Amino acid sequence: MAVSVSFCMNLTWDTAIGEDELVSDIERFRADILAAADRFGALNGTIIVRAPNVPDVRVEDEIEPTIQNICFLAIPTLLAKQHVVVRYFSYPGYFRLDPEGLKVLISGDNIPSVRVDYQEWYNSIESVERGADDRNGPHAACYR
Repeated sequence: MAVSVSFCMNLTWDTAIGEDELVSDIERFRADILAAADRFGALNGTIIVRAPNVPDVRVEDEIEPTIQNICFLAIPTLLAKQHVVVRYFSYPGYFRLDPEGLKVLISGDNIPSVRVDYQEWYNSIESVERGADDRNGPHAACYR
């Protein structure tokens, strides 16, 4: 199994929907997403990083700024072989990415520290970017 980065979005206090299901039928969930944004004042959820032989990293926060900061804004800094610190949006703390040769160290508040293959991590981030950029992707429902 390669590194995977995905998200799930909270629709209610005890109901969340995964990225794959959401992207596969965005129209079906449009009303639920808009209601969740009204209920919570934001679109909340979890970014999930999975890799072989390490615990899952689950970053719970507001989805839109978290995806933007981890998947878009962090890339140029990491490519320059510098560390990235992403502050959580909804509460105190941070998520940190440190390039270490062919690995990326993921660490921060309230998450386990893990090392994952840099290229696999980058490829997975690119797939999240493509989904977020797609006019029919998960964020499209928020702006229609």
